[in-house]
Amino acid sequence: MRVLLVLLLTACTGGDGSTVTSSVSTPGDSGITASGEDTGSGGSGGGTSSDTNVTVHRNTAQGTVVRGPGWYNRATDTELVNVVLSGNVVTASKDNRGAQLSVAGNEEPMLRYVAIEPGADAVWGMDDPSGSGGNLSVAPDYVDVSGADWRSWDLHLAEDSALVDAGDPELSDADGSVSDIGAYGGSYGTW
Repeated sequence: MRVLLVLLLTACTGGDGSTVTSSVSTPGDSGITASGEDTGSGGSGGGTSSDTNVTVHRNTAQGTVVRGPGWYNRATDTELVNVVLSGNVVTASKDNRGAQLSVAGNEEPMLRYVAIEPGADAVWGMDDPSGSGGNLSVAPDYVDVSGADWRSWDLHLAEDSALVDAGDPELSDADGSVSDIGAYGGSYGTW
C-alpha cells in the first residue's frame, strides 16, 4: 500500500499513445521524489493497486483522444480509499475521457471515501460512484492552490472543507479523529 502520495502537474501531449510525465511529491519533502512516463494519463497502470490517502490535483491532458489525467484505471483489483481527484483537466479534440476518473474496459476500481470534484466529463467508463461507499462529488477546498508553481501550493484541507473527518471511519488521523480524505489524512497525515 502507498500512503501520503501527492501527484502534481502531469503534462500529457498527443492523442492515442501520448506520453505522460508525472511529477510525484510526498508531503514534507522538498522537490520531486520521483518522475516517470506512461501512456494515456496519470494515476494507475496495470496490475494490482491499493492506494490510501492520496491527492491527485491539477493534472492536464491534451490531444485527440485522452484518458483521465486524474486517475486512469486499467489495473485489476484496484482499491482507492480516502482519495481526492480534483482540478484535473482534459482537452481532447475528439474524445474527452474522464478528467478526474477514467476506467478502461471492465476494470472498475473499488472506491471507498473518494472525493471526485464535479464537472462535465468528470467520470468516464463507469457510473459516477458518488453517493455510495462514502464517495463524494465535492470540491475539496484546499488551503491554497492559487499559484502557478505547484511548489507554492498548500494542499492541506481548509478547516471548513467537506473532506475533513469525512474519510473511512475505520481509519484515524494522527489526532485520533476520523480520517480526512486526501493526502494529509490518515495516521501518517499532518494537519
